[in-house]
Amino acid sequence: MAVPAWTYTTIPAAAAIIGAVVAVHTRPGPISVSAIQHFAAGVVFAAASGEILPDIMHRGGPGRR
Repeated sequence: MAVPAWTYTTIPAAAAIIGAVVAVHTRPGPISVSAIQHFAAGVVFAAASGEILPDIMHRGGPGRR
């Protein structure tokens, strides 16, 4: 039996709604803010290295053109 695609969208939609409600009613502490900032920095670092690293590996090193 095929499951309709909309059923798979309910989980992330519900998570977004629950997260929004929690964010409106709760102020994060300094430890939570620090953890979120570190996580975001890691995501940015991973995205940047994922874009840059293949070019460096293809050229054979960072100094070559």
